[in-house]
Amino acid sequence: MGVKFLIVMNKRIMRLNRIVEYLEENKSADVRDLSGQLQVSEMTIRRDLKILEDQNVILSKHGGVYINPGAGSGKFDMDYTLPAAGTVRIAEKKRIAAAAASMLEPEDVITIDSGSTMEILSRIIPLEFPLTVLCYSLNVLNEMTKKKNSQILFAGGLFHERSQMFESPEGLSIIKRTRAVKAFVSASGANAELGVTTKIHHERAVKEAIMESSQTKILLLDSSKFGKVQTNYFASLEDFDIIITDTGISEVYESIIRDHGIELHIV
Repeated sequence: MGVKFLIVMNKRIMRLNRIVEYLEENKSADVRDLSGQLQVSEMTIRRDLKILEDQNVILSKHGGVYINPGAGSGKFDMDYTLPAAGTVRIAEKKRIAAAAASMLEPEDVITIDSGSTMEILSRIIPLEFPLTVLCYSLNVLNEMTKKKNSQILFAGGLFHERSQMFESPEGLSIIKRTRAVKAFVSASGANAELGVTTKIHHERAVKEAIMESSQTKILLLDSSKFGKVQTNYFASLEDFDIIITDTGISEVYESIIRDHGIELHIV
């Protein structure tokens, strides 16, 4: 992706958040109001509102728009903690992790991203299975140290308690220099138009690095995250070779993924 595209995309996400904030403060607005407030064309506002409406963040009525009271906060960079993430959609995440584990072969060099599904994946890898594993989060590290035949490459640095992730320039350098046969990647959202994103700013550079340094890129994503957008873009859907998700995925996104030629596993 070019720099120009990323700049345009980040501006759009900033506008989406500003629209949500304006509606929370003013209860409702129309296209002309928002165009004046954000200093962009009415056509641009209509495209932005379509994204928000498709995600059920807003509702439209009588020519105006307002926050969907049943959707909770529509912000695209909400607070996140790993323990909280580990309490939702547990059954789906276990099936996704099991499907990912079945793709491992002896002596693979793999990267395991951060996140609650990655913790499950690390836990269910057989104890005696021989692997070389690059990781950078505490929960994954804790599980992988139990695997007696696995070699661990740990990219350390500053510890981020909410995500249980370590991050530093030195750690990023290790990730960039390590070539993995398979990278198991997590995300907070996957949108056909705005790409694959994360809520957490410090994760973006790390995820970009593992995408660049891995042969087969495997996205582990529960179905609730398709169509969603978060602040930090790190890849397009078509950058992934394989996507593993659960049976809740919509027919629309199933079709989009297959049309891109991506190998899709629904579990």
